[in-house]
Amino acid sequence: MGHLEGLLERLGKHGEINSHVVLSTQFEGRPVAEPRPEARRVTPSEGCSR
Repeated sequence: MGHLEGLLERLGKHGEINSHVVLSTQFEGRPVAEPRPEARRVTPSEGCSR
C-alpha cells in the first residue's frame, strides 16, 4: 500500500484524484470499522486545489 500511496501523491501534484480499491473476491469477516483517532490522516499534496 505504501507504493500506491507514493504514486497517488505524485499524481496529485497534477490535479485532484480519486482512487478506489477493488477486491477480486468478496470480503467476508469483520465489519468495516471507523478508523482509530491515531490513524494517519490524509494531507493535501502540493498540487491539491481544494
